[in-house]
Amino acid sequence: MKAYLEDTLEFFDSSIIKEYNSLGTKSCSKESKVSFLARQLLEDKFPSTNDIEDIVSLVQIYEGVVASVYDYEKVDGDPVLDRGRSGEVFEGISLTGRELVLRDDAGIISLVPCFDSSRARVSRKTSELLVVVLGNSETPRSQLIDAMTAIVQRILYVAGGKISSMVYLD
Repeated sequence: MKAYLEDTLEFFDSSIIKEYNSLGTKSCSKESKVSFLARQLLEDKFPSTNDIEDIVSLVQIYEGVVASVYDYEKVDGDPVLDRGRSGEVFEGISLTGRELVLRDDAGIISLVPCFDSSRARVSRKTSELLVVVLGNSETPRSQLIDAMTAIVQRILYVAGGKISSMVYLD
């Protein structure tokens, strides 16, 4: 397990961060969410938040992708992947216009792959989820589908519920 986590850290520190920094942003230049989570798990400091977010965090590490989960009822309109706008501020971070963001009609939900908005955070009252799984330019589609499947299966096992729709975007 330790060797696997160390390999995961090496991959994310070299691949994801280099690709992200090539966009010209330094907002998560130290490490990605996945790298941070793997490091915390190695140090026995895993930041447990709630069952749903913990499932997503662990699948990120084991599948080697970036994933997030949001309370869908708090998402305003259809979420889209976009570039941040120069001068736009998200969670105290001033954007350059090159960052990859997930946004809805109300604003930014996530600065990918670094930070998620607290506005659409999952809580005990959440009844509908939006699960987003992303990779870099070299991530095979099958890896993204495997990660999404793993997340959904584990959430259904732990929290129950049903799948109303799954959409895969290229």
